[in-house]
Amino acid sequence: RKRVALVGPSLSSVGKNRGAAIEACDLVVRMNFQWPIPAALVDDVGTRMDVLYHCCNGDFPVADLFLPGFAATRFVCWQANPDSFWLEAHCLASGIPSLDVSSVYAELEELLRTPPFTGTVAIEHLRRFSVAELHLS
Repeated sequence: RKRVALVGPSLSSVGKNRGAAIEACDLVVRMNFQWPIPAALVDDVGTRMDVLYHCCNGDFPVADLFLPGFAATRFVCWQANPDSFWLEAHCLASGIPSLDVSSVYAELEELLRTPPFTGTVAIEHLRRFSVAELHLS
């Protein structure tokens, strides 16, 4: 059972100095364009990205992720969309396991009657695993 930090793009994280607490979790999960971390935010949100959830809809270009350090990512979850081919191909070439979580998006869209945000999908998907603690930031 793991302690997981799910770090989103909220401005409420700025100035909170939670980077060390986030890094202390067993897994750090980020979404879409939340990596690499700008130097000014490191103290607030840390730098590690163990798991990435990406909507691959073109709003957050996946090519922006393919920088040195991305290969340290342990797992990537993506939605089948225009950019998913590129993200899946890069993960395959880098030896990073990946998973199509489009079914979770579809389940939530039916339940909510609106397309879910990637963070909502990440929470729903993560709660299906044996997580001891889920910290939202």
